[in-house]
Amino acid sequence: MIDSRAFDLNRGPFNLADKTLVPKAGACDVCAFNATNQGNLFGNG
Repeated sequence: MIDSRAFDLNRGPFNLADKTLVPKAGACDVCAFNATNQGNLFGNG
């Protein structure tokens, strides 16, 4: 499921650190909803 539903944000056509892309949400690289910012979500380190 993860392989078929996950997206590589680094390949997106926008700057992940752009705080003005969606002003209410802020930048992707620090977003609390970005799974890569959650640490050990699935127990795999």
